[in-house]
Amino acid sequence: MAKKLPERIRIGEGRLAEAGVADDAGPDVLAEHFGKDVDVDLAIVHRLGATASPESVEMLRRVEKDASRDVRKEVKRSLYRLEQRGVDVPPPAREARTLAVAAAIEGYVSAFDGRGDRLVWLVKPRPGNLLHLFAVVNDPAGLREVALNRLSRKGLREIQSELEAKHEIRFVAVDWRRADLLLQRGLEWARAQGGRVDGDYPALRSQLTGDPAADELADPVEELGLTPGEKDLIDSAEVLLEPELRTWILAQELATKAVEQLVEIRDSPLVLNDAQLTERFDVVNAAITEEAFGGALRVSWQRRLEEMAYYFDKTRRPERALQAAAAARALRDGRATAEIPFCAIYVRRTLGMYMQETEQKQQEEAKSSLIVTPDQLRKQQGRG
Repeated sequence: MAKKLPERIRIGEGRLAEAGVADDAGPDVLAEHFGKDVDVDLAIVHRLGATASPESVEMLRRVEKDASRDVRKEVKRSLYRLEQRGVDVPPPAREARTLAVAAAIEGYVSAFDGRGDRLVWLVKPRPGNLLHLFAVVNDPAGLREVALNRLSRKGLREIQSELEAKHEIRFVAVDWRRADLLLQRGLEWARAQGGRVDGDYPALRSQLTGDPAADELADPVEELGLTPGEKDLIDSAEVLLEPELRTWILAQELATKAVEQLVEIRDSPLVLNDAQLTERFDVVNAAITEEAFGGALRVSWQRRLEEMAYYFDKTRRPERALQAAAAARALRDGRATAEIPFCAIYVRRTLGMYMQETEQKQQEEAKSSLIVTPDQLRKQQGRG
């Protein structure tokens, strides 16, 4: 199995350091070490992607043609990063005509809702109107719905305004190829799981472009050059304060299951002190957190948080972007879900809400009942 790319870049950086190549070495110096070792090549290309200059673009284009497959992929990522930072990245001569046509397409994405759904739009201007491709994609279920309409630019703005005013759904602009690849990937997921897709994405896409889809979807965190630290992980639950995440709560079935266990512990006939109660509550919380974020769902949550880091960055919330990225990296690295503050607080805030609702319901039922249960009697005696 091939080594993970970040690890290979770190290996390459180590070899550059051994060769006496400074961290701020320019493209000319880096060029002297290119082509001798693949890991070193990956490190050089990654460095160039972090150095916003025309010289970086020139060297990346120069080495791209004869580089290995892994290095070519890293070149594409680095060029995209430079382009996002405002550096002019002219297309290769052989692709100039294709990209010139595709450049008219616009891409937009929303945040995820609590179910893992998000909106993805592709918009292509035409004489007198727009072609507007609307899609709903779920992670991990895949593409759910896709449709293509013709409308005016004013009409599109009105739809955006209505979504933001009534549902607090806000869009950020992305490279249309990124939006397209999200839809391609969503279609593959839906087909693999036997899910029903309302609409024919390949047929509708053909009305926008005949260009082939991009090779791969870049890691949003690497693409933006985000480097989250331990403090960002500690504070990662703060992303739940953002309005876009107001619906991010446990599914009712899972929350109900957890609350039943917590109520059973709380109302147990065994006499437990506060420390024992807290310990038993923590065991339930940890188990539910692992069920919600672990197993097959871990990679889905990693992707969602990476995409939210991208979304927060594009909406000028850099602190939240780093916090979301930190939680995503913790999931990727296999950290216990109960030890990731984002995951732990996500579960606790949901269970707190459900526990409060359960207690209110029990109090209302007790007021209307003439029967005193042993549990109620025990509590009354305890208060006395």
